[in-house]
Amino acid sequence: MTIKDKVDFMNEDVGNLNEVDGVDCQICKNKGIIYFALDDYEIAYKKCLCHKERVNALMIKKSGLEDNFNRYTMDNYISKEAWQMNIKEKANNFIKYHTKKNMLGNNIESWFYIAGQVGSGKSHICTAIVSELAKQGLDFEYLDFAHDMPKLTIELRSGYTDVREKAENKLDRLMNVKVLYIDDFMKTTDDKHVFDLINARYGKNDLITIISSERIFDKREVGLEAMPSRIYERCKEYYVVINKDEKKNMRL
Repeated sequence: MTIKDKVDFMNEDVGNLNEVDGVDCQICKNKGIIYFALDDYEIAYKKCLCHKERVNALMIKKSGLEDNFNRYTMDNYISKEAWQMNIKEKANNFIKYHTKKNMLGNNIESWFYIAGQVGSGKSHICTAIVSELAKQGLDFEYLDFAHDMPKLTIELRSGYTDVREKAENKLDRLMNVKVLYIDDFMKTTDDKHVFDLINARYGKNDLITIISSERIFDKREVGLEAMPSRIYERCKEYYVVINKDEKKNMRL
């Protein structure tokens, strides 16, 4: 058997990675690798082109947002009214142009903040953005603020070392993950840990933060208060406000 025959035989072998991540690739036959001949005697292998897609698929499964990613997409976001069209346009621009240059010519990542009317599709548009960023291969975390933040705060103050250390690791992950999506921001309050989280991410130009909230910061808060001013500075044109209007509640 020639070296070519051996390579062909090995490449025809069928793997089962598709059963793990749901990605079906006919190039590598779901092995994740492709074999090739280095010379007349040695065989080597390289990652298949599907590798990035598999990493993204596993990341999405791990996040628990897989169903939401399928349900809330850019394509099915309703954009019949002018305010909806404006939101969708900003979201699409953010997906494409989230990395910008600062005054020194260095790359800096933008943030996205959408606030206001209940039921207006804020969570939908943010989930769709995160889904698209995940397709770009960006690592992400999801924080359900109203549910997860009080729990995390209690655990950070726990008298049990193992509980506290686990919570500290979680907070560190939230502070440093490439993309953080905070849903229902400021639904509950714990000024210290909330500010610590926002401030930590504000200080790193390579991190993206996406926030949905009912809380609209007024001009005074943006001008004088530390946390709103940091959020606004990193968002700029991606600070989106949906004015309170029952007609904009799509749930109704």
